[in-house]
Amino acid sequence: MSKILTVKQAAQEFFGGTISQEMIYVLVRQKKIPHVRLGSRILLDEEVLQRWWEKELAKNRQT
Repeated sequence: MSKILTVKQAAQEFFGGTISQEMIYVLVRQKKIPHVRLGSRILLDEEVLQRWWEKELAKNRQT
């Protein structure tokens, strides 16, 4: 079972501070990062986030 992260946790734990909370909110608004919205809370599944991140890195390596 994967861990569910808040935006703050994703910024600190998953991205290690390399991507800010503000940038994650921008990506959420642009629907560019996988997330679930529960009321006003934005949650990110760590496994889904990992797969998304790997795809993004692969895209950038191709260019």
